[in-house]
Amino acid sequence: MSGAEPAAGHDPAALHQVRSRLQAYLGKLGVTAEDIAAPLLDESMRRAERRSAPGDADELLRRALEELQRRIDSAVAKALDLNTVTDTNRIAAARARALLSRSPRQQLQSLLKSATGPSAAAPALPFATPPEERLSMHPEPIAFFFGPPTSTAH
Repeated sequence: MSGAEPAAGHDPAALHQVRSRLQAYLGKLGVTAEDIAAPLLDESMRRAERRSAPGDADELLRRALEELQRRIDSAVAKALDLNTVTDTNRIAAARARALLSRSPRQQLQSLLKSATGPSAAAPALPFATPPEERLSMHPEPIAFFFGPPTSTAH
């Protein structure tokens, strides 16, 4: 959408404003490289324009943000060689880990830029928590408000 004609019914000023807000949002996420941001913005705007009612700037913004999130998730899935349908939890975890890292701006941008395959982007996936081990516990008496303590031992 970076120079293309706007779809019929959408106000060019509203399109520009929505695109600016999406660009600011990407900037807050740390995605500032033009080669990464431009395709995400173009695709998000194009899809949002088709799916929103002409003249409704609020709906256009809402749909554009939804599409941008889908594009980001799709790019994360591609970088990590994940399926966008069956691996939604892992995609969300990778996005969260990137955004909550010490350098989220670099982390998300490098994850989106990663075209070298899953091995280079694999550190973005969170580590699994090991299963808990059973601990031995001694019985403790339970005291109620009324009456003496009772033993939990069987």
